[in-house]
Amino acid sequence: MEDINKITQTFKLSLEKSGIDESVFGQEKSKLQSLIDKINTAKLSGSMPFLTLPMSSADLEEIEFIAEKFRNKFERLIVFGVGGSSLGARALVESSDIYSSHKSPIFVDASDPLTFEMSLRGCPLEKTGFLVISKSGSTLETTMQMLLILSDAPVDNFIFISAPGDNPLRRVAREYNIKVIDHDPNLVGRFSVMSSVGLIPAAYAGIDIRAVRRGAQNILNRFFDIETAEDNTPFFAAAASVVLARFGININVMMPYIDRLKTFTLWHRQLWAESLGKDGLGMTPLVASGSADQHSQLQLYLDGPRDKLFTIICMDSSDKKFNVSNNLAQVAGMPWLADKGMASLNNAMAEATIEALISQGMPVRKILLSGLDDYLIGELMMHYMLETVIAAEMLGVNAFNQPAVERVKVTSARNMARVLK
Repeated sequence: MEDINKITQTFKLSLEKSGIDESVFGQEKSKLQSLIDKINTAKLSGSMPFLTLPMSSADLEEIEFIAEKFRNKFERLIVFGVGGSSLGARALVESSDIYSSHKSPIFVDASDPLTFEMSLRGCPLEKTGFLVISKSGSTLETTMQMLLILSDAPVDNFIFISAPGDNPLRRVAREYNIKVIDHDPNLVGRFSVMSSVGLIPAAYAGIDIRAVRRGAQNILNRFFDIETAEDNTPFFAAAASVVLARFGININVMMPYIDRLKTFTLWHRQLWAESLGKDGLGMTPLVASGSADQHSQLQLYLDGPRDKLFTIICMDSSDKKFNVSNNLAQVAGMPWLADKGMASLNNAMAEATIEALISQGMPVRKILLSGLDDYLIGELMMHYMLETVIAAEMLGVNAFNQPAVERVKVTSARNMARVLK
């Protein structure tokens, strides 16, 4: 049985240095029980499907079967999808152990023609499987990619994921007898990582998708059980972001010192931005990467505008294979590096960044992971989905729509029609 304390969070919010009255924060903390009740009601009613997926196993056998079929029948799997149809799966795959014996899917979300062509290089179409994901069935980039390849690749190489109803993907599927997996029409793409959208590519790459869901369920259980605001970290983190934003600290920097979480930060960026950025409200997510961005962005963070909340993600790891020999450390004039390796350096740099930010009065949230396995990434993803929904409730916006984006989609289609004329 997995340890339930794999994620530790520490908040240094520097409220007094930011001129924020503690009582304002208390007003948000008082909402904990009402929000727990509201989200639990949504879970029971099925109106937030991402909350019910972790406890389900009915669909996992088919997901694993499809992933195995792709793996056995084809040399490679290409996933066509953009945004929520791609980033969650990529985050799962790229967070996994780099020594996995399974091939990773190739994710294609580009409209740039050269990038599209380069993604297909070395993949003979007759030996390549294609998973095409679009909830609406009409996403322009994804539909275009599918139509271009379907002209030359066998139709048996394709599986579609789309919501029921009449849409371009469904029409093509009916015409060519292509298998379609139903996308729950109530499940928003950026919250769909625990469904077949995220789990088929993950299972193909060798991820233990059952562990992913168990991790997500563990976070849900803890969220509903913990009645103290400071200890209920999805709630407390959301409240901190909302309160700080009211005082102009409305840029949220996520900076993991774990390279395997780079795509996770991109997934979170969409989740946070598209869910909260409405009605003139929202907090801007900014992605950084430790320790590389200590050399490119930290100057701004420490000495620029004081408008940022920082989340630093570290892993509790020790040196393994490679350690600096005592002799070479002495030659370099750095005796303190003797018997140290990259894990020690990475941890030291993460702590230095945290200390520097706190010393400047910046609000900082430190997340310490006990490792990074499939169970834990499930925990981390559910944690942030809950945090996002809670922040939306506090802001009074709908976390599950994206009206501004829909306007751009309509305009893009209209522009394509003009080109075709």
